[in-house]
Amino acid sequence: KTLKNINKKRIYAMLFHHSSDIFINKKSFLKTELKNSKFKKIGVSIYDPIEIYKVIKIPQIQVIQIPFNILDFRWQEHIKRIQSIKHDLGIEIHARSCFLQGLLLSTRIKDWEKRGIMQHKKILKWLTNQTSTIRRQSIADLCLAYVRSQSWIDSVVIGVDNMKELNENIKLFKLPILNIDDLKKIELSRPRVKENILNPTTWSN
Repeated sequence: KTLKNINKKRIYAMLFHHSSDIFINKKSFLKTELKNSKFKKIGVSIYDPIEIYKVIKIPQIQVIQIPFNILDFRWQEHIKRIQSIKHDLGIEIHARSCFLQGLLLSTRIKDWEKRGIMQHKKILKWLTNQTSTIRRQSIADLCLAYVRSQSWIDSVVIGVDNMKELNENIKLFKLPILNIDDLKKIELSRPRVKENILNPTTWSN
């Protein structure tokens, strides 16, 4: 139905929404869908670093989509191991939620508080300061450039609501990525937020 709606006979990759979905009738599903060749690769969307080590045990998984943004410190200690996995297994890493579902771009206090996040003033001040210090065009540019600059990430998934947003994001993708010094400045200075802030499934609303 989706292929018909987007007028395509084949898509690049089909992703399981949760890693747990892989293990439901795993063998029959993977064999059937690969045989149908409606997509080039099979992948899975995960929610925390530990899940990677579980899903790579399935040889058909070739794409892993992760939540990753400028505040997300959870992946730091796993990067070297992820790079090794990518090299050995040829797996692609795609990043989503680089704006934390749009929250990092919002200066409306209500947007933060209704999700139970009370560190918003500290976070917004830091984002503004870093945008100025590193000389990026906007907070959106800073957040996207940070994710784009990760050598272990192959693609960035961006959601848009209209053509204006699409065109704005295309312009941001054309800007230079960050250098190593800029990345270090960000990672050494960023506020240490609670993990529940980084996982929208735990937000109060």
